[in-house]
Amino acid sequence: NWLAFCSTLSEATLDVIPSLLSPTTSIPLHSLPRSFAAHRLSTDHYCLLLRRKLRLPIQPARPSSTPCKHCQCPMDPFGDHFFSCDYSKKTTPSLHNHVRDTLVHILAILAPLAGLARSHHDILREPNHMLDNLPTRRPFDLAILLPHPTPSGAAIVGIDVTKTPTDKSLSNESTQPFPAIFRTHLLSMKSKFEGRRYNGTPGSEVIASVTSNNALLLPFTFDHLGGLGPLAISLLFEPKRSPLPAPPPLSSAAFHFSNEHSIKAYDLASASPLCVADRASAAWKQLHPRQRFGSTHHSFTPSQWALQSLSLNISSGLATALSTSLLDHSTPSSSSQRSSTQ
Repeated sequence: NWLAFCSTLSEATLDVIPSLLSPTTSIPLHSLPRSFAAHRLSTDHYCLLLRRKLRLPIQPARPSSTPCKHCQCPMDPFGDHFFSCDYSKKTTPSLHNHVRDTLVHILAILAPLAGLARSHHDILREPNHMLDNLPTRRPFDLAILLPHPTPSGAAIVGIDVTKTPTDKSLSNESTQPFPAIFRTHLLSMKSKFEGRRYNGTPGSEVIASVTSNNALLLPFTFDHLGGLGPLAISLLFEPKRSPLPAPPPLSSAAFHFSNEHSIKAYDLASASPLCVADRASAAWKQLHPRQRFGSTHHSFTPSQWALQSLSLNISSGLATALSTSLLDHSTPSSSSQRSSTQ
């Protein structure tokens, strides 16, 4: 039991332990059959993910004063800095899109089975014309067109995929007891529910437009160690039976939202867990009680298949982003090359 070793861990490690222990970065390393080509990680990626999982250095030891060549901030041996410096803007979009497309694929298969969509055509990627008063705005990375409104009247579930920051978190009297890695998810969730200004329209009005158009906003947050946020988990799994670690439910008061529209959007989202994968598993069990869902004996239910697919693709995306950053930082910057020739 890892709890017996808590006293031997540094505070920095304890702050990220929930994500380190998350199955999302364990499953691709030991639970997927290698007979399928898609399940085989390259040697470099496997070693990189394993070292990250064990919280071991992924790059050669550097003096503590060694700065990042892009932003001049101190580097760390675990590669966390790669996800927060200016250079991360070059790798984060592809990582974000990788997770988004994986989620589209999972929901296109499971939502109709769970009764949360009529067909895979009701899972939309980067849809526009979702908001009547802002028709050109694309407020969601993907959306589910529900066949029946939720109890709160929502007919659309809009999902916004977001990688959390590594160096910022939501810190107040309500959230301080949680590990820092959880609080990064809470900060990202608050930012999404506060909204972002669009062509002169304040973020609060954009959020008001979302709720007035009978849409449910769900921030799907993931962090640099592969952990998922509470609303990301409840989108797929029943929170009380989820295989993924998550903080206990929080009221909107814990976020200190700046406007009533954000409070309403959060309350609607937190009160409406879709549990798509678990609902699909229940439906599959009734329809095919003796047949496995996935292509291997490791994915007997839709919930197992969804967790494996999501885990593999998050891990693959993280490994690609890290390897790209490591390669870039191993190449001297143009300024250092000029100074060495002078």
